[in-house]
Amino acid sequence: MRARLRRSAALLTGALIPASLLMGSPAAATSADGPVTAAFAKAAAAHEVPRDLLVSLAYAETRLDGHDGEPSAGGGYGMMHLVTSRTLERAATLTDRPVKELKSDDAANIAGGAAVLRAYADEAGLDAAARKDPARWYGAIARYGGAASPTWPACTPTPSTT
Repeated sequence: MRARLRRSAALLTGALIPASLLMGSPAAATSADGPVTAAFAKAAAAHEVPRDLLVSLAYAETRLDGHDGEPSAGGGYGMMHLVTSRTLERAATLTDRPVKELKSDDAANIAGGAAVLRAYADEAGLDAAARKDPARWYGAIARYGGAASPTWPACTPTPSTT
């Protein structure tokens, strides 16, 4: 459980590092990363999720590896690591896309992840102004990652072993 909380915290503190992986001029983009870059931008705009935060979440969940439509070792699908019985079906409902497409199509998967993340932000009460501040997304990110509690790990006392 602590590992999940640490991962969620790392998403926010390192939000800009993996964003550099998708930045750059369009001329510098290869055919493999051009559509992914566009998919992140489109999903971020459509669901009003900060693009760099969305990229960071995907990087933390899968290192931007979609696993070619197959589940990862952790049971998630695609770059956004959509998990059965948690985020996959919700993404299908929110985007009106079939589960099969969310599992195998990178753009659909990214849009699905963005839709779920935005739904979590809405449920947490984030308004339009708050959604522009990546730090305000902590609870939504923690929930997306499956953390049992959105408390900050650094504030949780650890038992002494001595």
